[in-house]
Amino acid sequence: MKKKYRKAMGLALAMALAMAVPAAAGPAGTETAEAASVDWVVEPRGQYISSSRSGITNKGSGVIGITASTTAHEQVDRIDISLYLDRLVDGGWSQVADYDFTFLPSDMPNGKLTKATLSFTVKDQPAGYYYRVRGSHGVWKGSVIETQNTYSDGVYISSDPVYRSADTAE
Repeated sequence: MKKKYRKAMGLALAMALAMAVPAAAGPAGTETAEAASVDWVVEPRGQYISSSRSGITNKGSGVIGITASTTAHEQVDRIDISLYLDRLVDGGWSQVADYDFTFLPSDMPNGKLTKATLSFTVKDQPAGYYYRVRGSHGVWKGSVIETQNTYSDGVYISSDPVYRSADTAE
């Protein structure tokens, strides 16, 4: 059985390699086995948006920690982050709160907007449930608007204190 598996894998690998070898067109449309140079291009996530994220943590004692960020490849005119806090109830997610933030170049110490980051806590939601954060991230540059959506994992928010070691930074 191992011989058949190895033979099949070897054949599959050989076929994949044969198909990956570039061929150049020769005279009168014939193909030659000459190698052509290939330039690999990695496409960014968007013309302006580099990455976006949203996160949630159990801070303990019923406190929910929320973080989000949006990063652009270059300077932009505006970044908006809208966050939606969802609670898991009866097997389905229900939105319980929303938060909107706008960042402008004038908000930045150097006057250049390439990244927007935020972190805050929520204390007005009941403990004993799973919560998640959904994010809608928007970047404006001239007349171009790009958006990305993010989701965090669900996190159980307890009413108990969360104990951390003395070297854990808050």
